[in-house]
Amino acid sequence: MSNSKSHNDAENIELTELPEKEGAAEAVGENKIDLVSGVKVELTAILGKTKISVGELFNLKENNVLPLETTTVEPIDLMLDGNCVARGNLVVVDEQFGIQLTEIAVKA
Repeated sequence: MSNSKSHNDAENIELTELPEKEGAAEAVGENKIDLVSGVKVELTAILGKTKISVGELFNLKENNVLPLETTTVEPIDLMLDGNCVARGNLVVVDEQFGIQLTEIAVKA
């Protein structure tokens, strides 16, 4: 099977410049948050961490307790894509866990 171009060949293309519309750039720039405000993101609450050996990991059984390196009074980190975006305290709301925010990250 022989193609005239292999998968590694690159071909230059010419792009035509779009004509500028008056006020178009300002409209997008003014309300940037409106463009993404409906996008769903997943936040992760980091309660704590611990280190165990692989042997200990394989020996874990139901009802074992793993102590975390975090105390009960330390704030919980709220993570978005590996970045801490907020911190707060663990609370119970209607028999479910929640986080009462105490700090929100501000991008400098």
